[in-house]
Amino acid sequence: MPASSESTSAQLIFDAQANVPEAWHKLYHVYGPLVRRWCLRSGLTDADVADVTQEVFVRLMRHLKSYEYDKERARFRTWMRVVTINCIRDLARACRDKAVAQGGTAAQNLLLEVAEPSLSDDDLDDEQDQAYITQRVLSLIETDFSEKTWNAFWRSTVNGETTASIAKDLGLSEGAIRQAKSRVLRRLRQELAELAPC
Repeated sequence: MPASSESTSAQLIFDAQANVPEAWHKLYHVYGPLVRRWCLRSGLTDADVADVTQEVFVRLMRHLKSYEYDKERARFRTWMRVVTINCIRDLARACRDKAVAQGGTAAQNLLLEVAEPSLSDDDLDDEQDQAYITQRVLSLIETDFSEKTWNAFWRSTVNGETTASIAKDLGLSEGAIRQAKSRVLRRLRQELAELAPC
């Protein structure tokens, strides 16, 4: 576990390294869809996306203990990207090797003409990835709040409705609406801070 002087931003990684099941659940919940999204961007089929996503998390489980969190250097999300790219390349090599064994010289020549799937930096937009992670975290924390609190937050923050109209519809004071919004935003910032190295 990190020393008390460590920032909370690394806590999720430390917990996953210590095999805390909740940390693994959160990692998968947030990053599983992101890995699938990267795979789809590289042109994989749905079946290959599932296989590569599974392999990424197998490798993550195998190698996370050796990952050293350093907020000044590479982010965890970048590391996950590299693991994903390597898994995609391994799949492409395996398919190429399998096809060569079955199809002879003509098949091999055709496969050599097909570019290996990859993800360029242009394909991996950090702002889009961060927005996607924020959506995943919101879905993770929604059940931690009452329906009224969540509605007050969503309607004021996402829909941009006025505090007065929300208060009237929900039968709450304007102060309660502001407090609900503040509580959810604070929790969201907290959760995203845990994922900051990502």
